[in-house]
Amino acid sequence: MRPDLIGGEGYLRNCWYVAGRSEDFGRELTALTMLEEQIVIYRDTKGAAIALEDACPHRKLPLSRGTIEGDHVVCGYHGLTFDCTGECVIAPTQLDNPPRRAAVQSYPAEDRWGFLWLWMGDPEAGRPGPDHRHSQFRQPVLGQDAKGRDGDGPAITSTSPTTSWTPAMSLGCI
Repeated sequence: MRPDLIGGEGYLRNCWYVAGRSEDFGRELTALTMLEEQIVIYRDTKGAAIALEDACPHRKLPLSRGTIEGDHVVCGYHGLTFDCTGECVIAPTQLDNPPRRAAVQSYPAEDRWGFLWLWMGDPEAGRPGPDHRHSQFRQPVLGQDAKGRDGDGPAITSTSPTTSWTPAMSLGCI
């Protein structure tokens, strides 16, 4: 099996996927399923998107049913608290020594072109950010923010689309 398909039959893993519009994710816990994986997304106090596995390692209660305290997610069952990397930083019964094995998977997340993108592949793989050089994402209907910016640069007034582009190519999948 190809390495980019590890973890699921038929899914390309080592590439970026759109989770939704950037504006749809805020300081509340939002649950979604991508590539048959349960994920919870929220924004930290600085506005950065955080994506974690939506299952507490203790009893698999969805973290999306918990709460946000500062930049951390607190499980609603026993109060295990996870930081943006998925590491358990507080365990109510082990305050001096949170269990290191009680961790959840984290997914790199980036806001670009008005969308929130998640890296669903191997976290150790070299992963470039979603490729912004392709003109399709610079068209007004496909991802500029409300001020006409493409997510990481000045306002774009016009571009001409190319004809040989595919999303998978621009995101490093092919």
